[in-house]
This record gives sequence, C-alpha cells and structure tokens, in this order.
Amino acid sequence: MKIFLFNQESDLDTALQVQAPNAIRNQMLNAAAIVAFFLCAILYLVSLPGAIQNQNWPQLIGLSAGFLLLTLVTFIKKLPYTVRATTLLTLVCTASFISLFQKSINLESQMLMLFFALAAVIFFDIMPGAVLAGLGVVAYAICSWGVSTKFLMLLAPRFLGDGQPYWLYANALLLVLALIGGAAVLALYQQTLAQLDKQQTLIKTLEAQQVKMDIAVKTRTQTLQKRFNQTCTATEIAQKISVNLDPQALIEEMISLVQKQFGLYFIGVYFPEPAKKIISLQAAAGEASQKLLAEHYNVPMDKETLVGWTLDEGKTRIVREKDAEADWIHNRYLPQTRAEIAVPLKAGNKLLGVISLKSENEEAFDDEETMIIEGLARVLANAIENARQYQDKSEKLNEAQATLRMYLQGAWAEMNRSGNQIAFTAVNKALAASNVEYPEVQMPLMLHGQVFGQISLENETGSLSAEDIAFIEAITTQTVLALENARLLDETKRAAERERLVSAITAKVRATTEVDKILRTTVEELGRLLGASETLIQLNETEREEVA
Repeated sequence: MKIFLFNQESDLDTALQVQAPNAIRNQMLNAAAIVAFFLCAILYLVSLPGAIQNQNWPQLIGLSAGFLLLTLVTFIKKLPYTVRATTLLTLVCTASFISLFQKSINLESQMLMLFFALAAVIFFDIMPGAVLAGLGVVAYAICSWGVSTKFLMLLAPRFLGDGQPYWLYANALLLVLALIGGAAVLALYQQTLAQLDKQQTLIKTLEAQQVKMDIAVKTRTQTLQKRFNQTCTATEIAQKISVNLDPQALIEEMISLVQKQFGLYFIGVYFPEPAKKIISLQAAAGEASQKLLAEHYNVPMDKETLVGWTLDEGKTRIVREKDAEADWIHNRYLPQTRAEIAVPLKAGNKLLGVISLKSENEEAFDDEETMIIEGLARVLANAIENARQYQDKSEKLNEAQATLRMYLQGAWAEMNRSGNQIAFTAVNKALAASNVEYPEVQMPLMLHGQVFGQISLENETGSLSAEDIAFIEAITTQTVLALENARLLDETKRAAERERLVSAITAKVRATTEVDKILRTTVEELGRLLGASETLIQLNETEREEVA
C-alpha cells in the first residue's frame, strides 16, 4: 500500500495518469499523422522517378506539396490543433478523390474516404465531426456516380467504367462501413468521456481532500511548532531560574520570557498580604503592565475573583468570555481579554501566590498549553522558595559572621590589653650588613574577615610576584589559624581554672551553715584569688534583721 501526499502545485492529472479528451485527440492525431507520413513518403519515393521521367509536372508538384504539408503537420507540433487536424483531413480527402478520378471506383479511394470519415469524428467533436464525415461520404458518392455514368471525366482514360451500376454497390458498402465504424467510434468515444467524467470527479474529490489535508497538516505543523517553541521557552526559563537567586529579578525575567514566547496579552504574578486581606500584583508583563504596577493593583482575598478563587482553592482554573464568570476576567486596563488562566504557585505543600495569564484568543489555553504553564508555575514556585530560603540563610550567615568578627575583635583586643601583643622580626644579616634601606611590602593577617595584624617584608624590588603572594598567604593563613587555636586553648584553660576555683570556693562555703563563716570564707577566698588589699562584703540592714 502506498500513500502519496501532493503539494498544492502538484499535477493530479499526471499523478493519476488521467488525460482530458483534448489530450486523447491530440495523441491520436499525432499517431495518424506519423502513419500517414510514412505511407506518403513511400508513395512519394515510388512515384517521383516516374513523374520526373514523364515530365508530369502537375503530379510532381502535387505530390511534393502534399508531402511537404504532411511533414509540417507531423513534426511541427506547436501548430494549433485545429490547423493540423484540418490539414491532415484535407490531404486524406484530396487523396481519396484523386484516386477516384484517376482509377474510377477502387478500394484505395474507398479506404481513404473511410479513414477520412472516421478521423473527422475522432479529431473533432461529435456534431462537427459527423457533419464533416457525412459531407465527405456524400461528395464521394456523387463523384463516383458521375464517374461511373461518365458524367464526370476520368483523369486517366484507360480506367473508364463499363456503365454498370457498380458505383451504387461500392458506395452502399462504403456507407455501411462508415456508419458501423462511426457508430463504433462514437460509442467508444462516449464511453471514454464517461470514464473521464468519473476520473475528473475523482480528481476533484481528491483535490478537495488534498486541500483539507494540507490545511490539517499546516494547522498541525503550526501547533507542533508552537509547542516546540513553548517547550524551548520552558527549558530556557528553567535554566535561567536555576542560577538566579534574587526572587524579584527571577520572577520578572520569567514572566517576560513567557509573555513573549506564548504570545500572551498579559501575565502577572500575585502574592497574598494577609494583614491587609488583599492579593497584590508584584510583577507583570504585557499590555498595561506598568500602569497596573504603578497603581499597586490588587484584588480582595476572597473567592469573588479568579485570582482569589485560585488562591483559596489551590487549583488551576480557566475562564473564557462565554462562561458565566466572564466578569472575573474584565479589567478596564485590559479590555481585549477573552480568556484567562490562573495557576497557583505551589512549592511542595506551601502556597506562595498565583500566576495569571490573559489572552485575546477565547480558545487559548488548551490542555497541552495548560500542562506546560502548570509545569512552569511549579518550577517558578520552587525557585522563589529556594531563593527566599537562600536569602534568609545568607542574612543569618552574615549576622553570624558579623558576631564572630566582633567576638574575635574583642578577644584579641583583650589579649592586647593584657600585654600579650606579639611581634617578631627576622633579619637577613647578609643584607642588613650593607646598610641599604629596602622598600617595604605589607600584607594583612586576617581571619574570618577580621584583621589581627600584619606582616612586613623588605626586599630589593619592593614588590612581590603572584607566586610569592600566594605562598605568603598560605603561610599566614595557617599562622593565623594556629594563633587563633592557641588563643582559644589559652582561653579554655583560663575558663577551666576559673571553674575549678569557683568549685573549690563553693565547696568551702557549703561546708558550713553559719552565716559569719560563710561570709568570712567568701571574702578571704576572693581577696586571695584577686590579690585585693581589702575585700568587703556587707548585707543590708533589713536583710541582717531577717537573718537574725
């Protein structure tokens, strides 16, 4: 089984090998002309020597003219069909009458006249062909009567008739053959036309089906191209969303791409504000988007609007101009809206907001397009939630780092105040002996963004290469980490010692139940540990009375 798809420019007649009646007549004319040409060529070659020898110039001129005309009709196919057919029939009819007048009634002239009659019916339409064939046969019958009765003179006297009515029988036979042949040709011709009519009807049916198929294929191709573009847009959006950690910039970039690639009238992203009981427009693209954002456009947080209904139900909903809820999609800034879809922005089970898309086409947002939009909404919601979490964690991390820097700054400042400021110098004696002052290069000692000190180097050039800087940074980083570990260890030891002393003092205090001994022990231990010259502990009078 083979299926052929034709373009609009395809020739269905050629594809189905169907030929119109004019094409059939033209082919039959070509075939008849070729046969006649070869027969005439043989006759011409045979008769030419005799005509030249006898100096029969009329015969020579007639034969040459006829052969020339037949050659033109046979091989010059650019001539009009009517000219070629008329010329061929004229030559055949003339040959028939010449044979009649030269040889009286004979088979040659009769066959030529029969061919003339049949060819007239074939080469022309039914009525003109029949009339032409009838006129030729009647003229032949009259001439043959005239020749037989010696009413008309023969061109060659040796072929004079004997006066018998042979012409009547001969013409009767010619007439019968012409009628039978004409009837057969006519029947065949009518049958051919009937078949051609059926084939033409079939062609028209196929052409109509082809047009429908072309429209269907074109529509389907456009739909597939649209889906391909939308899928590419979804992929591009997903790629850009994955690297964008700014929620607002992410939303604006996404809706701008969707609005352009999907050919939307308007697209907006809404987020709820529970304190105000409204759902506000946070980002938009398309017609009147800037006006709506400038006016801080919002809708009530209820189910009386499409956005409100979607946020409350957490489901996708489409409203078209013909629906009962058509007033939900009306907006004075967007009068051309004919269909709107609202999709919830869900990140897991968390409902963040609603994305609304408007179109000027009432039949927009079919099942496939809705599925793509819902997928984009899920991707956008997850990206927004991730970006928000990233910002929250970044802020907390920044706060933690700031606290750490403050702590480190305070700790090292306390160390410096306690007289533990450390500085070391290494001298290259070979270079120092030259008493030459070299340029100084300084690099900070940093940990967690906090500067603890610096390292100074004196060299001949006063600069360092990239490799030297990297090497020094690696060494100083490890040095600072070691210093910080040593400080933490020292701080830990001091804290442990304080804990031990507190435990010891607490044990001594708890060893007695007398107030005076408790106070005396506390004062003595604090004074000893703190190196105080005098330590005083005093209770308020009210408290002393309560104790007494």
